Amino acid sequence: MEPITQADRLQENRIRLTGEITIQNAAEIHRRFTGALDRSADLAADLGAVESCDAAGLQLICSLRQTAIAHGGRLRVASLSSAILEAARGIGLPLEALTGPEGVADGL
Repeated sequence: MEPITQADRLQENRIRLTGEITIQNAAEIHRRFTGALDRSADLAADLGAVESCDAAGLQLICSLRQTAIAHGGRLRVASLSSAILEAARGIGLPLEALTGPEGVADGL
C-alpha cells in the first residue's frame, strides 16, 4: 500500500497532498517535495484533502516551508484540511506556523 494516496502532483507550481501526513510517511513526503522544488522554487501546497495529520506531519509542513526558503523559493499554502487544523489546535500550534505570515492563499 502506498503511504500517500496521491502526492507530488505538480501542475502549474502546485503540489497536492492527500491521505496521511504522519511520522510513517514524513520522510517520503519530504523527498517528493524536495524533488518538486528542483523543478520549481516557488510552490503552492494544496493540503485541503489531507485526511490524517499527527504532530510529525505538522512539523513536516513547517519544515517544508523552511526547505523552500533555503532553496531560494517559497511555499504558499493553498488550503488546509480540517484534519490539519484539528491537529494544530490540539497541540496549540498557531496557524501562521503552517502558512507563514501571508496565511492561506485562497484562489491559487
